[in-house]
Amino acid sequence: MLKESRKYREQREKELRANGYPAYTTQVGWLGYSSEKTEMLCKEFLEKGFTAFKVKVGQELKYDLRRCELVRKMIGPDNLLVSIRRTIVGLIMIFDFI
Repeated sequence: MLKESRKYREQREKELRANGYPAYTTQVGWLGYSSEKTEMLCKEFLEKGFTAFKVKVGQELKYDLRRCELVRKMIGPDNLLVSIRRTIVGLIMIFDFI
């Protein structure tokens, strides 16, 4: 399989160097951040070119919703908002594409 795909390596490397590799930031959505800090971080990471943002949820629903709504407002409808939830039972990661 690796040998077969090797013939595409040069083209893939060229595309990565030209377009970069998509990544998300976790910096905007930590539990306990103030609205002002969240807004500032959203602006900062948008300016850096990020298009996907991860928000932690699972502490208290009304705060989770408020934080997600704020991040969505700041990043706009064309960027990806991902949430991760931690449960009391253990660490269970659930990615919700909002």
